[in-house]
Amino acid sequence: ERMNQDRTYKINVQMNASFEQEFEAEARRLKLYFRKRRDLKTGNSTLLIYDISGQEKRLDDLNGFLKSNGDVISYEY
Repeated sequence: ERMNQDRTYKINVQMNASFEQEFEAEARRLKLYFRKRRDLKTGNSTLLIYDISGQEKRLDDLNGFLKSNGDVISYEY
């Protein structure tokens, strides 16, 4: 396995009360360490900022979750 990586994710999502819980549940399932830094509500979307660390493959799996989630407008790290 590759070394652990630390990433700061900026995730722009549609207003959805359940996305945050789904995202954190997925991060826990992947055994990633995360801390929500802040959330900024803008219009009808929310920008979530998380510090996340873990194995590179698990972070890539988290990217797959974000790509397939219909509430995600965009994300970057």
